[in-house]
Amino acid sequence: MSDSLFTAKITQSHQKVNNFNAFFYKTLQFMTASSILLSLNSSMVVTFGFLIYGYTLAPPLLLAGFLVTFAVYGLNKVTDKAEDSINKPELVTKRTDYYLFASVVSMIIGLGLGFTGGIVAVIILVMPLILGIVYSIKICKSVPRLKEITGVKSLVVAISWALPGCFLPALFGFNILIAGCVFFFIFIKVFVGAILCDVLDVVGDASLGVKTIPVKMGVKNTKRLLVVLNTLLLLLPFYCALNGVLVEFLPVFVFGSAYGYLAIWWFTNKRCTRVSAGLMLDGEWFPLLLFAGLLLLL
Repeated sequence: MSDSLFTAKITQSHQKVNNFNAFFYKTLQFMTASSILLSLNSSMVVTFGFLIYGYTLAPPLLLAGFLVTFAVYGLNKVTDKAEDSINKPELVTKRTDYYLFASVVSMIIGLGLGFTGGIVAVIILVMPLILGIVYSIKICKSVPRLKEITGVKSLVVAISWALPGCFLPALFGFNILIAGCVFFFIFIKVFVGAILCDVLDVVGDASLGVKTIPVKMGVKNTKRLLVVLNTLLLLLPFYCALNGVLVEFLPVFVFGSAYGYLAIWWFTNKRCTRVSAGLMLDGEWFPLLLFAGLLLLL
C-alpha cells in the first residue's frame, strides 16, 4: 500500500470518528435541551421506588411519569424564556408554542395513563403540574412567583419529584418506614440537584432579579450548603440499619451521596460545561438504578 493511500485511509477513519463524535454531542445536547433525558430520569426515579419497595414495575405509570415531567418542564421553558435567553441562548427557540403544544399533549396522555393506577395515581401525577404552574406563573401582581422566593424553587422541584417517586409505587402496598426513606432520599438528591442548576444559571437569574440561593449566598457559600445537605444522605444508612429496613440497599444510599459530592465538585468547577452538567445531573438516576439492580442480583 502506498503512503498516499495509507494516509487517505487514516484521514477517512479520523473523519468518521469526528462525525460520530459530533453526532453524539448533538444528540446529547438535544436530549438535555428538550428535557427528554430529564424526563427519562424521572421515570428512573419511579423505577427506583418500585425497586426499593420490591414491587413489580408498572410500565404505564413509568411512561406517565415521563410524560408529566416532560409537560411540566416544557411549560417551564415557555415561562422562563427570558432567563434562558441569557443562561443558555444557544438552546432557546423563538417558537415557544411548540413547547406549549407538546406540554399539553404530554400531560393529557400522561394523566390518561395514570388512570391505570386509579384516581390516587392521577392525583399524585397532577401535583407536579399544579406546583409547576404556581412556581412558573405570576398569578397576580401582589403575589410573587414561587421561583422569585429564595429557596422555594428548589423546594418545589424536590417535592415534585419525590411525590411520584415515593407514592406511585406505594399504591401497590404502603409501608410508612420505607416510604419515609424513599421520600427523604429522592427529596435530598433532587433538592441538591435543583440548587446546582441554579449555580449554572446564576448570571441570568441575577440580571433578572430572580433570587435563587446561589444569587443570594454566592457560589462558594452555596457549595458549602450543598455539601452539608448531601451529607444528610449518609444519615439514611444508619437509620435503616437501626430499624432493620432496606438493609440490602445501604450501599445504594452511600453511592448516591458519593455521586452528589462528585456533582457538587463538577458544577462548581470552572471546566464544567452546560452539556456535561446536564448529562451528569439529568442522567444521575441511571447509574443509581443500575447499582441497585446489581445489588439485588448478587
